[in-house]
Amino acid sequence: APKALSAEEVKALIDKKVKFFFLDVREPAEIQALGSMRGYVNIPLSQLGARLSEIPKNALIVTA
Repeated sequence: APKALSAEEVKALIDKKVKFFFLDVREPAEIQALGSMRGYVNIPLSQLGARLSEIPKNALIVTA
């Protein structure tokens, strides 16, 4: 089930070496205007259905 994570909770995942996938679902114009974080994979929400195969099935998905 979806859950909002705090920055501290994300850091704890990193520290525990939990396998996760950073997914940025914003459109390119939003990323250009607001920036992104290193490590996020951008699959715009408008393309998500067609690109589901790019998302690993065995990892926790963290979205922005």
